[in-house]
Amino acid sequence: MQTQLQRHLGCKRAMKIVVCSRTFVPLVGGLENVAEMTAHAFGQLGHQVSVVTHQQGANLPDRCYCVYRKPSWRAARREYKQAELILMMNVTTRMLAPMLEYGAKLLIWHQGLWSESHGEASRRLSAALKEIVVKKFAYGNLACSTYIADALPPSVQAKATGNPYDDSVFFPPHSKKARSGILFVGRLVSDKGADIAIKSLSASTGQLALSTLRIVGTGPEESSLRRLAVELGVTSRVQFLGAVRGEALAEIMRTSAILVVPSLWQEPFGIVALEGLACGCKVIVSESGGLPEAIGEFGHIVPLGDVAAMSETLSYLTEAQHDIPGQQDQLLSAHLSNHCPRAVALRIIEHFNKPRSPSSNSSARARWLK
Repeated sequence: MQTQLQRHLGCKRAMKIVVCSRTFVPLVGGLENVAEMTAHAFGQLGHQVSVVTHQQGANLPDRCYCVYRKPSWRAARREYKQAELILMMNVTTRMLAPMLEYGAKLLIWHQGLWSESHGEASRRLSAALKEIVVKKFAYGNLACSTYIADALPPSVQAKATGNPYDDSVFFPPHSKKARSGILFVGRLVSDKGADIAIKSLSASTGQLALSTLRIVGTGPEESSLRRLAVELGVTSRVQFLGAVRGEALAEIMRTSAILVVPSLWQEPFGIVALEGLACGCKVIVSESGGLPEAIGEFGHIVPLGDVAAMSETLSYLTEAQHDIPGQQDQLLSAHLSNHCPRAVALRIIEHFNKPRSPSSNSSARARWLK
């Protein structure tokens, strides 16, 4: 039966949707979480949803979809045969064959750059195969950001959807709480720039010189980051909290004054920045890939790898109270609402329902779906 929400949103009927993702939860990562949240949101909107993945592991409880992990060829064909829409997370050539036999419409949601293979020859071959798949088999293309959409080959037209964050977990505190300190959340690898946060702290003056930095995450660079804190004389002001996720992470964000995302590589989007905004943090990001899109007009942007600029911005935010005006607060709420899982799922369905022209894959600049 058609739900009230579907009628309100103009959905004619429930569809059978298959989300195809090579990796999936419980593996921890941006793509896996985006696939999970979107599949659940499709189900909440009244659609029949299944996830086909090569990822082994336990399923989450109380979700609005079925998961087929490493399914047999027959099981995969059955799901694809019933599907009206297949949403593929990135171009996954290894999972493509079983779905080509049927007439389901394939949307590819590009969550990263194509040039991820090691070696120039391997990179070119991988990109060429992906472009063939997109041209021959994709009904439409989506991208997690305008940065990623514009980085795709000129022959691919992709619409930028933005990525979702979990608004059921990341939200402001119910009562006003004292906030303090700086927070970094991410894998402890060189690309994420945790060293920039530590160096910025060591270069601090004024109120910033009294601030502490909490680092959430684990990774191969942890020992070198600890040594860096010792060398710079800030060990008493840097706390390594290890891996923290979900509601426990949200609670840490709700007690932190500032979230820094000083990535040194071109981030496809930046969900952690949205999570920080949602929990009420002031957010500073590097001018990296899709990070500026994630924060919109509601954070601060510093040049990539610029310790002085990061330290200066941290000092500015810690020296005085910079509360968000009422009107700006409403705009922030609208920005966050635009990235809740249901809103993103609806933009995907809206794109799917739009009529296609023969030149739908011709070169064009990406535009945000509204």
